[in-house]
Amino acid sequence: MGFRTGRAAWQRFRVKSAPQLTETELFAKLGDAVVPESFDVAPPDTIAGWCGGRHLLDRTFDADNLFGDAVLMGFRLDAFKLPADLRRAWQLQNEEALSATEPGSSKSAIRKAAREEVDDRARREMNSGLHRSSRMFPVLWDRAGGVLLAPTPSDAARTALVDLARLTLDLELEPESAGVFAESFAASRGLLRDLEDATPTPFGPPPRGHEGGQVPSVGWGRAPHPHDFLGSEFLLDLWCRAERGTEDEVEAAITEALDMRCAWEAGGDQGLRSNTPARSPEARRGLKNGKWPRKAGLMIASGFEHWTLILDGVRFAPNAVRLPEPVERPETEREGLEARVDAFLACDRALAKLYRGFLERRLDAARWSSESAVIKRWIVADGQSSSSFEIEVPRESPESAGAKQD
Repeated sequence: MGFRTGRAAWQRFRVKSAPQLTETELFAKLGDAVVPESFDVAPPDTIAGWCGGRHLLDRTFDADNLFGDAVLMGFRLDAFKLPADLRRAWQLQNEEALSATEPGSSKSAIRKAAREEVDDRARREMNSGLHRSSRMFPVLWDRAGGVLLAPTPSDAARTALVDLARLTLDLELEPESAGVFAESFAASRGLLRDLEDATPTPFGPPPRGHEGGQVPSVGWGRAPHPHDFLGSEFLLDLWCRAERGTEDEVEAAITEALDMRCAWEAGGDQGLRSNTPARSPEARRGLKNGKWPRKAGLMIASGFEHWTLILDGVRFAPNAVRLPEPVERPETEREGLEARVDAFLACDRALAKLYRGFLERRLDAARWSSESAVIKRWIVADGQSSSSFEIEVPRESPESAGAKQD
């Protein structure tokens, strides 16, 4: 159930504009946009709507969905399609029946009449709500922070969520991939020209046999935004800073998983799974052969809070986000849920802070020239450093004890 129980995943959506709604207005708009259980006319192939988020059939919106300035709810996406095997069975049954009752009819006429009966039956059954597949995705809308978090595993789901938010809540959303995030950040700092000038960094020479120039193409890091490759550079920069022991306000280290792909598109992919995949010989060889991290398991810590997750750098989308075990068992279910919502929002803010710190360095040409040179030397030196870096899980302060729940 994502934000309510277990591990969570999300795509980050920037809220470009949102109306000022009272609680009553918000609940009314959400309630008016639930998915109908049946239809007076044939439903579309897909239909989206809101739900309370406790389960797929939850149609209740009330104060239990509110957590301060955050709204926890659900996004439901239903698809209607008659199974091909069932359509074929109906067709054959109808043809057999018509052949028996109308022996003088031609085969083409029988097939046409049988198909019309199948279409009519399919419409009737779909109108009643049959032949639908339904999915629910948890949604956490941080109204104060101007972001909405929701797992959207496909382009179709992302488009449906954006359209639903606009049509029902007058909410303008934009999926924030690494490049979109960078563009928004650059615009806020007056650095759009610097972003436009940014090209993939050659952290080493092209792989042997490569004939595409001296700058990596990173074709897989160019969509939907041409600067999505910055998400992969971010993971590589984070990797280097962690192993070199660079101190940052938000600390991070790679753990458990590391997926890499050739930035020059001259080699294949590699996926590594271990407690310390970034320190494996395979990872070091991958770096020297021009592979960049696309996804990485991370342990991040900020103050007294810490999380583990897998980050898709290009999409800037975390998956399998795990909260620490609570120091004390919450007294009520609501208390535990409040702590979870706070912890997931804090995780999103920590990731965003890490990435903004990288973008500050990356979009400063002189600074990045110096820092990228450090990364290049680190790669050549097999990551050897006089200091190693491990995240020490922070100890709870007396004031925060019991406030973190999972």
